Amino acid sequence: MNKKGISALLATLLLLGVAVGLGVLVMNWGRAIIEGNAQCSVKSGLKIIELGGKPQICYSKGMNGFIRVMVENGPNIDIEGLIFRIIGTKNVYTTEIPTKIKRGHALMPIVPYDYDQFGEIIEVKITPRIKVYGDETAICPEQAIVVTSLEEC
Repeated sequence: MNKKGISALLATLLLLGVAVGLGVLVMNWGRAIIEGNAQCSVKSGLKIIELGGKPQICYSKGMNGFIRVMVENGPNIDIEGLIFRIIGTKNVYTTEIPTKIKRGHALMPIVPYDYDQFGEIIEVKITPRIKVYGDETAICPEQAIVVTSLEEC
């Protein structure tokens, strides 16, 4: 008989190649999904320090306007920097303070703020940046602190 087709050995190798290719594809897809969801899975515990029940955040107008805040990091992970988003009546100002805050430590950053350019402060959002893998960092908006009421320093 004159049969045409592939041998059993060749069919097995072809099937094995397809299975390995699909396995690699599924594993890469799964890793991307898990890494994307778990980027900021460690809670920093960042909070504004309160003295006498009063949050320690204030602003100063004038030629060299600024916002001063006392923040404390929680016990879980070091913070690599803080991103400040300040919504003013005229515009939005975003800046990053790249100062590291170790676990359980506090910091009092002073953020320059131009009242002539951005206007009166409506809201301040402080977002931590943490280290996730090696030297790679991630911004964690779900751990941000939002303040809508500030007093003058």
